[in-house]
Amino acid sequence: GLYDPARRLLDDALRAEERAVPRDDSTLAALLDAAGVVASEKGDFDDAERYLQRALATRRATATDDAPLAPTLMALAALRARQGRPAEAESLYRRVLATHARAGDAAGGPAGRAADARRARALMGLAAVHWSGGHLDRAEPLMREALAIQERTLG
Repeated sequence: GLYDPARRLLDDALRAEERAVPRDDSTLAALLDAAGVVASEKGDFDDAERYLQRALATRRATATDDAPLAPTLMALAALRARQGRPAEAESLYRRVLATHARAGDAAGGPAGRAADARRARALMGLAAVHWSGGHLDRAEPLMREALAIQERTLG
């Protein structure tokens, strides 16, 4: 219901951000991610694709590995799932999971818990892809792993 006003606000913020910052700014990428998610939720898959591809290019401008790309890859995975493209969604979710596993292994304390929470969300996304495809045997262990991470992280 509130997607249209949210999209207008995001478009305004994007225009302002694009005038104010370099093309490789992480804030710009985050706004593009948000606009892509809103467009995807609304069913505007072409617009979502454009926003998310711009976000990916923005993040790639300064990335030395996949870690900075993970938020956009996660949004692209969800978009692929909504588009009925489960193989692509699964591939993207697995890429995000690999990135978060490396980040979680490398970080301790709050940074490690944040990486774990992001990993749990990616596990749930991948589980949803399997669930939607009728592969409950694949979805269940992923959901259990996500739950275990959340219980450990959140207490």
